[in-house]
Amino acid sequence: METADASEFPKDAERKGLGTPATRAGIIEKLVRSGFIERRKKSLVPTEKGKCLIAVLPDEVVSPLLTAQWEQKLKQIESG
Repeated sequence: METADASEFPKDAERKGLGTPATRAGIIEKLVRSGFIERRKKSLVPTEKGKCLIAVLPDEVVSPLLTAQWEQKLKQIESG
C-alpha cells in the first residue's frame, strides 16, 4: 500500500484515501489472519492462497485505482 506501484494510480490517490496509515494496519492484520499474506522479517509476502485469489479476480478489482475511486466517492457522499 505504502510502496504500491505509483504508475497504477494518480499521484493524489493517497489523499483520496488509498492506503492511509489509519486504514493500513487493519487491512494488513485481516489479510494475515485470513491467510492471504504472511510476515517474513520486515516484509509482507503473499501466500499461495493469496496468489490464487489474485489470479481469479478481474484486473479492475485488484487495481489500487478502484479503491482510490471508491474512497473519493465516499468522501463526496459524506460532504453532501
